[in-house]
Amino acid sequence: MPRSHRMIHAIRSLVNEAVYDMGARYVLLDEMKKFPLEELPALDTALRHAVGEPKPQLRVWNAADLMFVCLVSSHYSGYVRAEAVELMCTSRFPEALPFLLLRSTDWVKPVREAAQEGVRQLIMPEHAGAFVDCLGLIERLAVVDRFSPFLKNSVERFLRDVKVAAALERGLQAKSIAVRRASYRLVEGNPAFEIARILAAAVKDQDVAIRRWAFTHSYASKSLQLSAVDDPYPAIRRLVFDELPPERFLFDRSPGLRRDSQRAVPRASALYRASVSESVTGVALLGLGETGTAEDGSDIAAFLCHTRARIRLAAIRAIRNLGCVPQFDDRLLAMLTDRRARVAREAASALLAARIHSPETVWIRSEKRVALIQLFSVAPKWVQLRIYLEALAESRLNYWLRKASHGYARLSEEERLELRKLLAAKSSQLPVQMVREITFAIDTAHS
Repeated sequence: MPRSHRMIHAIRSLVNEAVYDMGARYVLLDEMKKFPLEELPALDTALRHAVGEPKPQLRVWNAADLMFVCLVSSHYSGYVRAEAVELMCTSRFPEALPFLLLRSTDWVKPVREAAQEGVRQLIMPEHAGAFVDCLGLIERLAVVDRFSPFLKNSVERFLRDVKVAAALERGLQAKSIAVRRASYRLVEGNPAFEIARILAAAVKDQDVAIRRWAFTHSYASKSLQLSAVDDPYPAIRRLVFDELPPERFLFDRSPGLRRDSQRAVPRASALYRASVSESVTGVALLGLGETGTAEDGSDIAAFLCHTRARIRLAAIRAIRNLGCVPQFDDRLLAMLTDRRARVAREAASALLAARIHSPETVWIRSEKRVALIQLFSVAPKWVQLRIYLEALAESRLNYWLRKASHGYARLSEEERLELRKLLAAKSSQLPVQMVREITFAIDTAHS
């Protein structure tokens, strides 16, 4: 269960207790400080019937009372919501702002209008930080038909004011991606911010959309745009593909960028061979596998026993791309027991795709590693069942019952007897209903 769902469940229980328990209100206050504001619409739905009858007594004497009133504003009764909104508006505390924004989409018009007026009353420079924190929530609510676009425009116009630049600056470093995105959008055209400094900070942001915005901005310098070549996201690196020599992307991590570069560089295979012989990298091996010939298979196979898992993985993929799996099938079979599961999985995938050995052979030679279990969905129907039973893989057995079990495949009497014995040995560790369904599939299969 996602963390936000767990928090919603806990808050829902606390709201019911907080009707009579003051201590629960303080716990609620602490919990809401950790709750992401963008998830308030989901919390609003969950709290709809959290507080039943009788109607809760609402008052605001301290911060804990205010938070309880804010949460009760999600009550199913329009009268209770209206009373809660009135108290939030009267208090004029910025802590109530997210809940006033939430109620500004209320389906009861008087409640909605009162909440919108409460939001307007809070538009003051000292509350700018609270509005910045709510930018992500505003973006979520903006898609609701009942949310006033004029209210959104008023908030954005307020945050573009030079007087609240410090609060918007903090929004650029917010934990919430939605808040950072909205903050970067609002700093455009704001005389308090130097656009070159903002773009330099944006290209280092963890969010791809923010970095792309910075690299493609009309005020981005040429050097800043070209620095996109070092971005971790392939789509951003592609922005400067036509601006740089194609050789620059021969050793790119993205297969798409490598292939486009290889088409523009006739001697790509020679460059990859030189790199492999001098100082091997995984990308160089992959590139040689994409541009080389079957004669390069022996040079690549030398790296199947490399100490680094990334190099072994790239060597397997390169051999597979060159169609050389039959030449090195013994070595690939030996790699099914590699200490790194991803390397063993790649070796098994190459062997199964080449169809040199039966799935049973690959499964046995892998010492029945559960890490490889998903690869055997390409195996024949009854082979799949045998492998999944031996591995006691419940999720794969469920998959087999949903899909593979419906396909037609003959089952010899000898195989039927073996499967029954295997199922009997494993039945104590499987759900009863699953055992019944598998038994039925085995018994009714045509021989």
